[in-house]
Amino acid sequence: MNQKLTAWLLCLASLLTVSTSYAAEDSADAPNAKEKPISSQKLDRELGSIRGQMFNVEGETLEDRQNAFREKLAEAFVKVDDYLAEPQPEANQIQLYKFKTELFRYGVRLSVPQSGEKLEALLAELKASELASLREVARREGLMYALDSFSTSPPERQQQLLSDSVEYVTSLEPNSETNLTMMTISRQISTSKVPHETALAHQQFAEHLAKSDDEKLKAAAEKLRATGLRLDLPGKPLELTGTTIAGETFDLKDLQGKVVLVDFWATWCGPCIAEFPKMKELYVKHHDAGFEIVGISLDDNHEHLVKYMEINPVPWTILHEALKEGDRGWDHPAAKKYGISAIPCMLLIGRDGNVITTHARGEELEQLMETLFPEESTSQS
Repeated sequence: MNQKLTAWLLCLASLLTVSTSYAAEDSADAPNAKEKPISSQKLDRELGSIRGQMFNVEGETLEDRQNAFREKLAEAFVKVDDYLAEPQPEANQIQLYKFKTELFRYGVRLSVPQSGEKLEALLAELKASELASLREVARREGLMYALDSFSTSPPERQQQLLSDSVEYVTSLEPNSETNLTMMTISRQISTSKVPHETALAHQQFAEHLAKSDDEKLKAAAEKLRATGLRLDLPGKPLELTGTTIAGETFDLKDLQGKVVLVDFWATWCGPCIAEFPKMKELYVKHHDAGFEIVGISLDDNHEHLVKYMEINPVPWTILHEALKEGDRGWDHPAAKKYGISAIPCMLLIGRDGNVITTHARGEELEQLMETLFPEESTSQS
């Protein structure tokens, strides 16, 4: 239970913030200091420290931890408002208002009363600011707030949000900060009811970022293109070849006519391992009717993987490639080709060889399996 609670909070943090959390440092600058405003660098560290403290919560149950988080959230609002009560240079105002919108978004997710209304009021205030930089804060944070509900929005709304996202990021200079914004948006739109439009948005992100002369940004653009390729897979065939942990060659084409679940995973990935019991259940239930699973391990160490599988065997095929010096498991050819940046990532392929979904987990997977194997589902219900 504690692992699930921790994962919930970490997931919430990853969705709502792009900033790096800094370790807490002693600060001689109190929010009400009269001598001079806190420096931008020190304020950045202070806000990072506040964020880190917010996620350092304890409790026996999810409700206990959420309540503890709400208390720290309230304390964070007080600290931010204390800073904003004093005259601050423009750079500090940008940081503080960005952070305050972040806090409100936490509040919305945790159903803190009036968080949504207060956030919308703050965004309206910033839109009316005389400072162009604060109007820009309102523009960015307003989009991020709208994207928080992307996964539960109807297709028509998702299409509008995708259009808004492309319009926003392509209006920015193609630099490292824009790349971070694109990465954040990419995570928020990854679970989409309009996969082809989402894939197109990633291609447009990539084209814009590739305008930079920075080689790191060009590499980031290639990752966005790869992600777009994966998101555009539904209705199309998945190309997959590789080597099993036993050293045998593998080609997905050999499984034509079967339903195949392709699972990108690693032994160090807790959520990946947590999927195994349900996967084993589905495999036993439907294998004889033509269901296969292919696991693609993104582990760095081949020997460790082999030993792990000897202790924790599974009845399906596991692929793992020998790595070049300096490479890591994420450099698996299939992972790079399809822009795998988070695991578990599970794709379901139909009997015709075309991808059905790139999000084959949980209830969605079970419902699809009942549709694909109606006789087995009925006989064992």
